[in-house]
Amino acid sequence: MERDQIRKNELSPPRNLRVSETVQTALELAWRGSPSGVVDTSDFIVAISKTPGRGSDLLRVIALSRQNQFEQEVAKIADERRITRRATGKQTQNAKHTPELVELLASAASISGENPISTDMVVLADMVSSSSVVKEAITRANIRPQNTDVIGAIIDRITYKEEGSIVLEGIDVTQISRSSQTGSNLSEQIEVAPQAAKDLLIQAKEGKLNGVVIRPKWVTEVIASVDKNPVTVLVTDSTDDAEDIVRGTASQLSRDRRKLFGVGSFVMVGQDEYEQNSNTSFERGISEGMGGVLYIPNLHEYQGDRNLRLALSGKKLKIITHVTESDWKKLYGERIYRGVKPIFPEPPTVEETQQILKKKRRDLEEDFRIGDFKIHITSASIEEAARLADRYYRDVSLPPGGAKRLLERAATNIKINNSQMLSLHDKRVRKDTNIDPADVRIALEQLTGIEVKPEDARRYLDMEKDLKKRVTGQNEAITAISEAIRRAKAGLKNPKQPIGRFIFMGPSGVGKTESSKALAEFLFGSEEEIITLDMSEYMEKHTVSRMIGAPPGYVGYEEGGQLTEAVRKRPYRVILFDEIEKAHRDVQNVLLQLLDEGRLTDGQGRSVDFRNTVVIMTGNVGSEFYRLENELGSEKVKNAVLEEIKDPEKFRPEFLNRVDKIIVFNSLDSDDLKKIVDIQISGVNRKLAEQGLSLTITNEVKEFLASTNVSSEYGARPLVRAISQLIETPLSLRILEGKMRKNSKVAVTLKNGKIEIESLKNK
Repeated sequence: MERDQIRKNELSPPRNLRVSETVQTALELAWRGSPSGVVDTSDFIVAISKTPGRGSDLLRVIALSRQNQFEQEVAKIADERRITRRATGKQTQNAKHTPELVELLASAASISGENPISTDMVVLADMVSSSSVVKEAITRANIRPQNTDVIGAIIDRITYKEEGSIVLEGIDVTQISRSSQTGSNLSEQIEVAPQAAKDLLIQAKEGKLNGVVIRPKWVTEVIASVDKNPVTVLVTDSTDDAEDIVRGTASQLSRDRRKLFGVGSFVMVGQDEYEQNSNTSFERGISEGMGGVLYIPNLHEYQGDRNLRLALSGKKLKIITHVTESDWKKLYGERIYRGVKPIFPEPPTVEETQQILKKKRRDLEEDFRIGDFKIHITSASIEEAARLADRYYRDVSLPPGGAKRLLERAATNIKINNSQMLSLHDKRVRKDTNIDPADVRIALEQLTGIEVKPEDARRYLDMEKDLKKRVTGQNEAITAISEAIRRAKAGLKNPKQPIGRFIFMGPSGVGKTESSKALAEFLFGSEEEIITLDMSEYMEKHTVSRMIGAPPGYVGYEEGGQLTEAVRKRPYRVILFDEIEKAHRDVQNVLLQLLDEGRLTDGQGRSVDFRNTVVIMTGNVGSEFYRLENELGSEKVKNAVLEEIKDPEKFRPEFLNRVDKIIVFNSLDSDDLKKIVDIQISGVNRKLAEQGLSLTITNEVKEFLASTNVSSEYGARPLVRAISQLIETPLSLRILEGKMRKNSKVAVTLKNGKIEIESLKNK
């Protein structure tokens, strides 16, 4: 609908001009918003920017990523001109519009010809005016160079034909204006140079970042750094994680209505744009980010750039960059990063990961959807994916990424199962469209080779039975360990501390290390899930840096700490500090923090979480008392060992007070050694089973091994060596010589005080 003529009592220009309804609406909006009741060209441009139509479309093309700043500058110009009119006495009495606006509308009418004046014609008319509001706002808003080039092209290439139409780069703009009924708009018709950078604040306000769900703590750390530092460095091996953190930060800053953080724009040069043309992307990013924040990876590559130095020194730009961990260890001394405290995004907790994935559930399900085939992600599968990724699948990225990949793999398995790809089908996957915990465990096994059984809290009730399969003669110790673990599993331990904190004391070879391995296997699925640190290597003060990593600038900084690196990558472990009494006092001070707070800060400033570890410290303090056990009795020996441990010269009281249980191991008697023979032979049989062989051993052999390999000083170690030398070594020779056929039964007997091995099937 159009109005052929605006009547004088309705804000009509003093000429018979035909205008579109959008122009009339903008005029009325400008008049209502003008304090003086008089509409100037600047008031009118402000109103056009707020009125949906072809004029506001054109202004968006002009402003591109700096639309907010552009509109703010136009509004300021309107205020300034209003004040100037009052000061110079140019305010026209009883007029609804200034002479400048009359001229602007007349110019727009000459462009439009016989067609009604539309808002885009008004904008173009202003741009060719010597007192252009739009051009002045462009300058003030610091529109990036390529935007200015586009605008210059618009102005330079407008030609006025006799019939009054406008041609822009071969496009008839008049015809574009007429095409509004078909849904076209000017921003779609004009070809603009592609953006290498994206203003995330605009995207956030348009709702395009609503799907970004990350850990709030990451965003808080980034905002705190941006608020006070010119350069913020995110150190992580996952580009996706870094970019998600950046998007999440922009999403939060877009809500800063009061502009307390003063971020006018938040420009992002993503990894894809960076890799395609890093130099061009950087130049555009610098230009667009002025007055705000720029994110670009690998900032160090541009530290010699003059524009970058000027922007940072003039405090006109804040930069967030992303560097991988291995690169940061080499680059922390670069000039651009000096004095910068990097942000190492800490992994979210299992509960936080579950919350993140549940919020992303719909997006993930939509990603998995193919036509009318839809996969549903159950809450139980999300919880299982978060738990397993946190424990077994952390190397790929921060846990949300690992958990997401497990769900993606489970979805792929379901699609394969519902397709005709029979040769690829895993029979364990049900022909169902729901991802459940079993599907997640299968996905983990396929991706890592780790087979995980469903978590069963009841097995902790019989924990002692499992541990005694590997450890004998230490019932008291096993009971104490089991009780502490049960308390932790029941949620009764301090959540800020490790699962368990033990000191194992006793002579060599009585089962301290074997108990630690058995515990690792029970809790974490494998005896390999144990980190062993020999404290005899940590007797000097400087060796603390070997454990937690050297600080920047010192030798070994690039390597990281032997303890902290291992736990950071695999946090569900048993940590065994062997011969703890030999550690330097400064090492014990470090362990104080670990035992009390469940965290250590490494040389790079990262906080490493030890709350999912079991800490075991073994030692031989008081082992000399075991030589008198026959005379004193076991109870007096244990009391003597405990008193020795409490000697402040050995361990400080505050150190011992942070331990859940000090367990003094028993010395082994002959019955214990016979049981150890059984345990060792069971281990040999497991190895032989792969070759179809089985081993039997007589009681006489057990008696012989146990009685001839007793040592109060070395415990069961001589016995283990004897089994290796007297049974495993000759048996291996028989196998290599071909004297042991498959499916043979091997008998180990004692004849004339010597152990003999023979194959029963060969008799």
